[in-house]
Amino acid sequence: MTTITIKDNTALSRTIFENLEDLQEFLSLQFFDNKEEFSDEFKADLNRREEDILSGKEKGIPWEDVKSKLMEKSN
Repeated sequence: MTTITIKDNTALSRTIFENLEDLQEFLSLQFFDNKEEFSDEFKADLNRREEDILSGKEKGIPWEDVKSKLMEKSN
């Protein structure tokens, strides 16, 4: 078991996670669900990234490769 301390006393609705991926997904959703409005700069960056991905100009890394590299580093 690993203990994580958040100094600003943020209350989390969950404190037990199946694995790091589950924790990461939870934290991501916490951030986006609590965000009322994104800046124009942030929206433009997301739109640019989406266009890059959909256009095929930038080659991505298959998720399985990313996941296996993350698992290697965690062992």
